[in-house]
Amino acid sequence: MKSKALVLLNVYWIFSIVYYCFGKWQWNIPSYFLLLSYLLINYLALNWGYKFADVSKFKEIELNAPPEHDASEQFKKIRTLFLICCICTIVFEIAWVITFLGKFSIFDVFQNLGQNYYDKMEAEFDSPVLIMQIRTLLWIVTYFTFPVGFMFFKEMPLPYKALFVSTVAIEILASLNVGISKYIGDLVIIFIAVVFVKIFSSQRVRDKHPKKNNNVFFKIALVGVAFLVILSVIQSLRGSASNVVDNPYGDFASIRDYSLFDILFGKNSIITNIIDNLGVYCSHAYTGLAYALELPFESTNLTGFSRALMGYLEQYLGIESPVEHTYNVRLEHIYGWKDGQWWPTAFVWIGNAVSLWLVPVVMWFLGDLFRKVECRWRTQKQITSLIMYCQLFIAMIYLPCNAQIVQGRQALIATALLFVIYFFLNSPVKLRKTKE
Repeated sequence: MKSKALVLLNVYWIFSIVYYCFGKWQWNIPSYFLLLSYLLINYLALNWGYKFADVSKFKEIELNAPPEHDASEQFKKIRTLFLICCICTIVFEIAWVITFLGKFSIFDVFQNLGQNYYDKMEAEFDSPVLIMQIRTLLWIVTYFTFPVGFMFFKEMPLPYKALFVSTVAIEILASLNVGISKYIGDLVIIFIAVVFVKIFSSQRVRDKHPKKNNNVFFKIALVGVAFLVILSVIQSLRGSASNVVDNPYGDFASIRDYSLFDILFGKNSIITNIIDNLGVYCSHAYTGLAYALELPFESTNLTGFSRALMGYLEQYLGIESPVEHTYNVRLEHIYGWKDGQWWPTAFVWIGNAVSLWLVPVVMWFLGDLFRKVECRWRTQKQITSLIMYCQLFIAMIYLPCNAQIVQGRQALIATALLFVIYFFLNSPVKLRKTKE
Protein backbone atom coordinates (compact mmCIF):
# COMPACT_ATOMS: atom_id res chain seq x y z
CA MET A 1 0.00 0.00 0.00
CA LYS A 2 2.55 2.54 -1.19
CA SER A 3 1.24 6.09 -1.36
CA LYS A 4 1.28 7.83 -4.73
CA ALA A 5 0.12 10.95 -2.88
CA LEU A 6 3.36 11.07 -0.90
CA VAL A 7 5.32 10.99 -4.16
CA LEU A 8 3.34 14.02 -5.35
CA LEU A 9 3.97 15.82 -2.05
CA ASN A 10 7.71 15.20 -2.31
CA VAL A 11 7.76 16.62 -5.85
CA TYR A 12 5.89 19.69 -4.59
CA TRP A 13 8.29 20.20 -1.65
CA ILE A 14 11.29 19.85 -3.97
CA PHE A 15 9.74 22.43 -6.31
CA SER A 16 9.28 24.87 -3.40
CA ILE A 17 12.95 24.54 -2.47
CA VAL A 18 14.22 24.79 -6.05
CA TYR A 19 12.08 27.87 -6.68
CA TYR A 20 13.26 29.48 -3.46
CA CYS A 21 16.88 29.02 -4.50
CA PHE A 22 16.62 29.76 -8.22
CA GLY A 23 13.33 31.59 -8.77
CA LYS A 24 12.47 35.23 -9.30
CA TRP A 25 13.64 36.37 -5.87
CA GLN A 26 17.20 36.42 -4.58
CA TRP A 27 16.69 36.09 -0.83
CA ASN A 28 19.01 37.65 1.72
CA ILE A 29 19.18 35.16 4.59
CA PRO A 30 21.84 34.30 7.20
CA SER A 31 22.65 30.81 5.86
CA TYR A 32 21.35 28.88 2.89
CA PHE A 33 23.25 25.81 4.12
CA LEU A 34 21.52 25.84 7.53
CA LEU A 35 18.09 26.41 5.98
CA LEU A 36 18.41 23.68 3.37
CA SER A 37 19.84 21.21 5.89
CA TYR A 38 16.94 21.86 8.25
CA LEU A 39 14.38 21.43 5.49
CA LEU A 40 15.99 18.18 4.37
CA ILE A 41 15.88 16.79 7.92
CA ASN A 42 12.20 17.64 8.33
CA TYR A 43 11.02 16.30 4.98
CA LEU A 44 13.08 13.14 5.46
CA ALA A 45 11.63 12.69 8.96
CA LEU A 46 8.12 12.86 7.53
CA ASN A 47 8.96 10.33 4.81
CA TRP A 48 10.61 8.00 7.31
CA GLY A 49 7.63 8.29 9.63
CA TYR A 50 5.45 7.18 6.74
CA LYS A 51 7.80 4.41 5.61
CA PHE A 52 8.29 2.83 9.05
CA ALA A 53 4.70 3.17 10.30
CA ASP A 54 3.34 -0.07 11.71
CA VAL A 55 0.54 -0.98 9.29
CA SER A 56 0.79 -4.76 9.55
CA LYS A 57 -2.79 -5.08 10.75
CA PHE A 58 -4.04 -3.13 7.71
CA LYS A 59 -2.06 -5.32 5.31
CA GLU A 60 -3.67 -8.37 6.87
CA ILE A 61 -7.12 -6.83 6.48
CA GLU A 62 -6.46 -6.02 2.82
CA LEU A 63 -5.23 -9.52 2.04
CA ASN A 64 -8.34 -11.06 3.59
CA ALA A 65 -10.73 -8.35 2.43
CA PRO A 66 -14.20 -9.37 1.22
CA PRO A 67 -15.53 -8.18 -2.15
CA GLU A 68 -15.45 -4.42 -2.60
CA HIS A 69 -18.07 -2.40 -0.76
CA ASP A 70 -21.04 -0.89 -2.54
CA ALA A 71 -20.33 2.83 -2.69
CA SER A 72 -24.00 3.60 -3.44
CA GLU A 73 -25.09 1.86 -0.25
CA GLN A 74 -22.42 3.64 1.74
CA PHE A 75 -23.56 7.03 0.47
CA LYS A 76 -27.19 6.23 1.32
CA LYS A 77 -26.17 5.87 4.97
CA ILE A 78 -24.71 9.36 5.10
CA ARG A 79 -26.74 11.28 2.54
CA THR A 80 -28.87 13.11 5.16
CA LEU A 81 -25.75 14.28 6.93
CA PHE A 82 -24.24 15.25 3.59
CA LEU A 83 -27.35 17.28 2.74
CA ILE A 84 -27.16 19.17 6.03
CA CYS A 85 -23.44 19.82 5.61
CA CYS A 86 -23.87 21.21 2.08
CA ILE A 87 -26.61 23.59 3.18
CA CYS A 88 -24.59 24.75 6.20
CA THR A 89 -21.51 25.32 4.03
CA ILE A 90 -23.48 27.49 1.61
CA VAL A 91 -25.02 29.54 4.44
CA PHE A 92 -21.69 29.96 6.25
CA GLU A 93 -19.82 31.13 3.17
CA ILE A 94 -22.44 33.63 2.04
CA ALA A 95 -22.78 34.97 5.61
CA TRP A 96 -19.00 35.32 5.89
CA VAL A 97 -18.74 37.44 2.76
CA ILE A 98 -21.75 39.61 3.60
CA THR A 99 -20.50 40.15 7.16
CA PHE A 100 -17.14 41.48 5.98
CA LEU A 101 -18.04 43.16 2.68
CA GLY A 102 -21.77 43.89 2.93
CA LYS A 103 -22.69 41.99 -0.26
CA PHE A 104 -22.08 38.75 -2.12
CA SER A 105 -21.09 39.35 -5.75
CA ILE A 106 -21.69 36.77 -8.46
CA PHE A 107 -21.33 38.32 -11.90
CA ASP A 108 -18.84 41.10 -11.08
CA VAL A 109 -16.76 39.04 -8.69
CA PHE A 110 -13.41 40.00 -10.30
CA GLN A 111 -14.17 43.73 -10.43
CA ASN A 112 -13.00 44.60 -6.89
CA LEU A 113 -11.23 41.35 -6.03
CA GLY A 114 -7.89 42.93 -5.14
CA GLN A 115 -9.30 45.75 -3.01
CA ASN A 116 -11.75 43.40 -1.24
CA TYR A 117 -8.80 41.41 0.10
CA TYR A 118 -7.43 44.45 1.93
CA ASP A 119 -10.90 45.62 3.01
CA LYS A 120 -11.48 42.24 4.65
CA MET A 121 -8.21 42.50 6.58
CA GLU A 122 -9.16 45.91 7.97
CA ALA A 123 -12.78 45.05 8.88
CA GLU A 124 -13.64 45.24 12.58
CA PHE A 125 -16.87 44.70 14.51
CA ASP A 126 -18.03 46.31 17.73
CA SER A 127 -20.09 43.29 18.78
CA PRO A 128 -20.04 39.57 18.01
CA VAL A 129 -22.02 38.47 14.98
CA LEU A 130 -24.16 35.44 15.83
CA ILE A 131 -23.92 33.72 12.46
CA MET A 132 -20.13 34.06 12.56
CA GLN A 133 -20.02 32.49 16.02
CA ILE A 134 -22.14 29.60 14.77
CA ARG A 135 -19.86 29.33 11.74
CA THR A 136 -16.82 29.09 14.01
CA LEU A 137 -18.32 26.35 16.16
CA LEU A 138 -19.74 24.27 13.30
CA TRP A 139 -16.99 24.76 10.72
CA ILE A 140 -16.26 21.04 10.89
CA VAL A 141 -19.26 20.41 8.62
CA THR A 142 -17.24 21.89 5.74
CA TYR A 143 -14.56 19.28 6.41
CA PHE A 144 -17.19 16.65 5.69
CA THR A 145 -18.80 18.26 2.65
CA PHE A 146 -16.10 18.25 0.01
CA PRO A 147 -14.27 14.94 0.61
CA VAL A 148 -17.58 13.06 0.65
CA GLY A 149 -18.85 14.98 -2.37
CA PHE A 150 -15.79 14.21 -4.47
CA MET A 151 -15.60 10.61 -3.29
CA PHE A 152 -19.23 9.65 -3.94
CA PHE A 153 -20.19 12.03 -6.74
CA LYS A 154 -20.85 9.25 -9.25
CA GLU A 155 -23.06 7.40 -6.76
CA MET A 156 -25.21 10.42 -5.87
CA PRO A 157 -28.75 10.90 -7.16
CA LEU A 158 -29.06 13.91 -9.45
CA PRO A 159 -30.49 16.32 -6.80
CA TYR A 160 -27.51 15.65 -4.54
CA LYS A 161 -25.11 16.19 -7.44
CA ALA A 162 -26.75 19.53 -8.19
CA LEU A 163 -26.51 20.54 -4.52
CA PHE A 164 -22.85 19.60 -4.34
CA VAL A 165 -21.97 21.46 -7.54
CA SER A 166 -23.79 24.52 -6.14
CA THR A 167 -21.85 24.22 -2.89
CA VAL A 168 -18.54 24.09 -4.75
CA ALA A 169 -19.59 27.12 -6.83
CA ILE A 170 -20.50 29.11 -3.71
CA GLU A 171 -17.19 28.15 -2.08
CA ILE A 172 -15.27 29.43 -5.11
CA LEU A 173 -17.33 32.63 -5.35
CA ALA A 174 -16.90 33.31 -1.64
CA SER A 175 -13.14 32.94 -1.98
CA LEU A 176 -13.06 35.24 -5.01
CA ASN A 177 -15.29 37.81 -3.31
CA VAL A 178 -12.74 38.37 -0.56
CA GLY A 179 -9.75 38.03 -2.87
CA ILE A 180 -8.14 34.97 -1.31
CA SER A 181 -7.08 31.72 -2.93
CA LYS A 182 -6.99 29.48 0.14
CA TYR A 183 -10.51 28.03 -0.09
CA ILE A 184 -10.14 27.39 -3.81
CA GLY A 185 -6.76 25.85 -3.09
CA ASP A 186 -8.29 23.63 -0.40
CA LEU A 187 -10.88 22.41 -2.90
CA VAL A 188 -8.13 21.50 -5.37
CA ILE A 189 -6.07 19.81 -2.66
CA ILE A 190 -9.05 17.78 -1.42
CA PHE A 191 -9.95 16.78 -4.98
CA ILE A 192 -6.39 15.57 -5.62
CA ALA A 193 -6.29 13.70 -2.31
CA VAL A 194 -9.61 11.98 -3.01
CA VAL A 195 -8.62 11.06 -6.56
CA PHE A 196 -5.40 9.47 -5.34
CA VAL A 197 -6.98 7.55 -2.50
CA LYS A 198 -9.90 6.46 -4.67
CA ILE A 199 -8.01 5.29 -7.76
CA PHE A 200 -5.12 3.75 -5.88
CA SER A 201 -7.29 2.38 -3.08
CA SER A 202 -6.14 -1.21 -3.42
CA GLN A 203 -4.22 -3.56 -5.64
CA ARG A 204 -7.56 -5.07 -6.61
CA VAL A 205 -8.82 -1.77 -8.02
CA ARG A 206 -5.58 -1.13 -9.93
CA ASP A 207 -5.71 -4.58 -11.52
CA LYS A 208 -9.38 -4.31 -12.43
CA HIS A 209 -9.20 -0.80 -13.89
CA PRO A 210 -5.66 -0.29 -15.24
CA LYS A 211 -6.72 2.64 -17.47
CA LYS A 212 -7.66 4.66 -14.39
CA ASN A 213 -3.98 4.99 -13.57
CA ASN A 214 -3.55 7.05 -16.74
CA ASN A 215 -6.75 9.08 -16.39
CA VAL A 216 -5.99 10.12 -12.81
CA PHE A 217 -2.96 12.18 -13.80
CA PHE A 218 -4.93 13.95 -16.54
CA LYS A 219 -7.67 14.90 -14.04
CA ILE A 220 -5.17 16.19 -11.53
CA ALA A 221 -3.23 18.13 -14.16
CA LEU A 222 -6.42 19.73 -15.51
CA VAL A 223 -7.65 20.86 -12.09
CA GLY A 224 -4.14 21.94 -11.09
CA VAL A 225 -3.68 24.14 -14.15
CA ALA A 226 -7.09 25.75 -13.61
CA PHE A 227 -6.14 26.57 -10.02
CA LEU A 228 -2.78 28.00 -11.03
CA VAL A 229 -4.47 30.33 -13.50
CA ILE A 230 -6.93 31.51 -10.82
CA LEU A 231 -4.07 31.93 -8.32
CA SER A 232 -2.14 33.99 -10.85
CA VAL A 233 -5.15 36.26 -11.45
CA ILE A 234 -5.77 36.72 -7.71
CA GLN A 235 -2.12 37.52 -6.98
CA SER A 236 -1.99 40.01 -9.86
CA LEU A 237 -5.17 41.78 -8.75
CA ARG A 238 -3.89 41.93 -5.17
CA GLY A 239 -0.68 43.49 -6.42
CA SER A 240 -2.52 46.10 -8.47
CA ALA A 241 -4.57 47.06 -5.39
CA SER A 242 -1.47 47.37 -3.20
CA ASN A 243 0.82 50.35 -2.91
CA VAL A 244 3.85 48.09 -3.39
CA VAL A 245 3.96 46.32 -6.75
CA ASP A 246 7.60 45.70 -7.65
CA ASN A 247 9.34 44.36 -4.53
CA PRO A 248 7.15 43.95 -1.43
CA TYR A 249 9.94 42.28 0.60
CA GLY A 250 12.28 45.25 0.96
CA ASP A 251 15.83 44.40 2.01
CA PHE A 252 14.95 40.72 2.45
CA ALA A 253 15.03 40.10 -1.29
CA SER A 254 16.01 41.46 -4.67
CA ILE A 255 14.72 40.52 -8.11
CA ARG A 256 16.99 38.43 -10.32
CA ASP A 257 17.62 39.63 -13.84
CA TYR A 258 17.00 36.10 -15.05
CA SER A 259 15.66 33.23 -12.95
CA LEU A 260 15.97 29.55 -13.79
CA PHE A 261 12.39 29.63 -15.05
CA ASP A 262 13.00 32.70 -17.20
CA ILE A 263 15.74 30.72 -18.94
CA LEU A 264 13.57 27.60 -19.32
CA PHE A 265 10.26 29.18 -20.36
CA GLY A 266 11.07 32.75 -21.36
CA LYS A 267 11.05 35.95 -19.34
CA ASN A 268 7.53 37.24 -18.61
CA SER A 269 5.94 34.32 -20.48
CA ILE A 270 2.58 33.02 -19.33
CA ILE A 271 4.15 29.83 -17.94
CA THR A 272 6.85 31.76 -16.09
CA ASN A 273 4.33 34.17 -14.57
CA ILE A 274 2.17 31.28 -13.32
CA ILE A 275 5.21 29.53 -11.86
CA ASP A 276 6.31 32.78 -10.19
CA ASN A 277 2.93 33.28 -8.56
CA LEU A 278 2.83 29.72 -7.25
CA GLY A 279 6.52 29.66 -6.37
CA VAL A 280 6.58 32.78 -4.24
CA TYR A 281 3.31 31.73 -2.56
CA CYS A 282 4.68 28.38 -1.43
CA SER A 283 8.31 29.31 -0.76
CA HIS A 284 8.72 32.88 0.53
CA ALA A 285 8.08 31.64 4.07
CA TYR A 286 11.42 29.83 4.01
CA THR A 287 12.94 33.27 4.66
CA GLY A 288 11.04 33.51 7.95
CA LEU A 289 12.29 30.04 8.86
CA ALA A 290 15.88 30.96 7.95
CA TYR A 291 15.84 33.87 10.38
CA ALA A 292 13.96 31.88 13.05
CA LEU A 293 16.84 29.39 13.04
CA GLU A 294 19.01 32.23 14.36
CA LEU A 295 16.80 32.78 17.42
CA PRO A 296 16.75 30.90 20.75
CA PHE A 297 13.58 29.08 21.77
CA GLU A 298 11.21 30.74 24.23
CA SER A 299 8.48 28.62 25.80
CA THR A 300 4.82 29.21 24.91
CA ASN A 301 3.61 26.33 27.13
CA LEU A 302 2.87 24.17 24.06
CA THR A 303 0.29 26.67 22.73
CA GLY A 304 2.36 28.69 20.26
CA PHE A 305 1.44 26.54 17.25
CA SER A 306 -1.91 28.34 16.93
CA ARG A 307 -2.67 32.05 17.05
CA ALA A 308 -6.30 31.19 17.80
CA LEU A 309 -5.40 29.00 20.78
CA MET A 310 -3.23 31.71 22.30
CA GLY A 311 -6.10 34.15 21.84
CA TYR A 312 -8.54 31.81 23.58
CA LEU A 313 -6.20 31.48 26.59
CA GLU A 314 -6.29 35.21 27.14
CA GLN A 315 -9.99 35.68 26.34
CA TYR A 316 -11.53 32.88 28.40
CA LEU A 317 -8.91 31.84 30.99
CA GLY A 318 -7.39 35.21 31.72
CA ILE A 319 -3.93 33.80 30.98
CA GLU A 320 -1.57 36.26 29.35
CA SER A 321 -1.05 35.24 25.74
CA PRO A 322 2.47 33.94 25.09
CA VAL A 323 2.40 35.45 21.59
CA GLU A 324 5.35 37.75 22.40
CA HIS A 325 7.49 34.65 22.92
CA THR A 326 6.74 33.19 19.49
CA TYR A 327 9.31 33.21 16.74
CA ASN A 328 6.78 35.10 14.58
CA VAL A 329 6.61 38.19 16.77
CA ARG A 330 10.31 38.16 17.57
CA LEU A 331 11.12 37.89 13.86
CA GLU A 332 9.31 41.19 13.29
CA HIS A 333 10.82 42.94 16.33
CA ILE A 334 14.40 41.85 15.63
CA TYR A 335 14.62 41.51 11.85
CA GLY A 336 11.50 43.20 10.46
CA TRP A 337 9.92 40.04 8.95
CA LYS A 338 6.28 41.14 9.23
CA ASP A 339 4.16 38.90 11.43
CA GLY A 340 0.85 38.02 9.80
CA GLN A 341 1.78 39.48 6.41
CA TRP A 342 4.77 37.31 5.49
CA TRP A 343 4.64 33.65 6.40
CA PRO A 344 7.21 31.72 8.48
CA THR A 345 6.37 28.08 7.38
CA ALA A 346 4.44 25.56 9.47
CA PHE A 347 7.79 24.42 10.92
CA VAL A 348 8.11 27.73 12.74
CA TRP A 349 4.56 27.53 14.09
CA ILE A 350 5.19 24.03 15.41
CA GLY A 351 8.55 25.22 16.74
CA ASN A 352 6.75 27.89 18.76
CA ALA A 353 5.28 25.06 20.82
CA VAL A 354 8.08 22.50 21.02
CA SER A 355 11.21 24.35 19.73
CA LEU A 356 12.65 24.06 16.25
CA TRP A 357 14.90 21.23 17.46
CA LEU A 358 11.90 18.96 18.07
CA VAL A 359 10.00 19.76 14.88
CA PRO A 360 11.52 16.73 13.06
CA VAL A 361 10.01 14.50 15.76
CA VAL A 362 6.58 16.00 15.06
CA MET A 363 7.16 15.45 11.33
CA TRP A 364 7.92 11.77 12.00
CA PHE A 365 4.62 11.34 13.82
CA LEU A 366 2.81 13.27 11.09
CA GLY A 367 4.13 10.84 8.48
CA ASP A 368 3.20 7.89 10.69
CA LEU A 369 -0.34 9.19 11.20
CA PHE A 370 -0.80 10.00 7.52
CA ARG A 371 -0.03 6.43 6.48
CA LYS A 372 -2.25 4.87 9.14
CA VAL A 373 -5.18 7.13 8.24
CA GLU A 374 -4.66 6.34 4.57
CA CYS A 375 -4.58 2.59 5.26
CA ARG A 376 -7.63 2.74 7.51
CA TRP A 377 -9.70 4.33 4.73
CA ARG A 378 -8.43 1.90 2.11
CA THR A 379 -9.16 -1.19 4.19
CA GLN A 380 -12.16 -0.17 6.32
CA LYS A 381 -13.79 2.65 4.29
CA GLN A 382 -14.27 4.68 7.45
CA ILE A 383 -15.64 8.12 6.52
CA THR A 384 -13.84 9.84 9.38
CA SER A 385 -10.55 8.48 8.05
CA LEU A 386 -11.30 9.99 4.63
CA ILE A 387 -11.92 13.40 6.22
CA MET A 388 -8.77 13.12 8.33
CA TYR A 389 -6.76 12.04 5.29
CA CYS A 390 -7.84 15.15 3.35
CA GLN A 391 -7.05 17.51 6.24
CA LEU A 392 -3.62 15.97 6.75
CA PHE A 393 -3.00 16.30 3.02
CA ILE A 394 -3.88 20.01 3.24
CA ALA A 395 -1.59 20.41 6.25
CA MET A 396 1.34 18.87 4.36
CA ILE A 397 0.75 21.00 1.28
CA TYR A 398 0.97 24.05 3.55
CA LEU A 399 4.12 22.93 5.39
CA PRO A 400 6.31 25.36 3.38
CA CYS A 401 3.79 28.14 3.96
CA ASN A 402 1.85 28.22 7.20
CA ALA A 403 0.02 26.09 9.76
CA GLN A 404 -3.30 26.79 8.09
CA ILE A 405 -5.43 24.04 9.64
CA VAL A 406 -5.04 25.44 13.19
CA GLN A 407 -4.63 29.22 12.75
CA GLY A 408 -8.16 30.62 12.46
CA ARG A 409 -10.58 29.97 15.30
CA GLN A 410 -12.97 28.00 13.12
CA ALA A 411 -10.10 25.92 11.75
CA LEU A 412 -8.70 25.23 15.22
CA ILE A 413 -12.04 24.09 16.62
CA ALA A 414 -12.89 22.00 13.56
CA THR A 415 -9.47 20.34 13.52
CA ALA A 416 -9.58 19.62 17.26
CA LEU A 417 -13.06 18.08 16.94
CA LEU A 418 -11.94 15.99 13.98
CA PHE A 419 -8.98 14.59 15.91
CA VAL A 420 -11.18 13.83 18.94
CA ILE A 421 -13.76 12.02 16.78
CA TYR A 422 -11.14 10.11 14.82
CA PHE A 423 -9.18 8.86 17.82
CA PHE A 424 -12.35 8.08 19.78
CA LEU A 425 -13.74 5.94 16.95
CA ASN A 426 -10.40 4.14 16.63
CA SER A 427 -9.52 3.82 20.30
CA PRO A 428 -8.91 0.24 21.55
CA VAL A 429 -11.99 0.42 23.79
CA LYS A 430 -14.28 1.61 20.98
CA LEU A 431 -12.94 -0.98 18.54
CA ARG A 432 -13.39 -3.75 21.09
CA LYS A 433 -17.01 -2.76 21.73
CA THR A 434 -17.66 -2.61 17.96
CA LYS A 435 -16.38 -6.16 17.49
CA GLU A 436 -18.52 -7.42 20.36
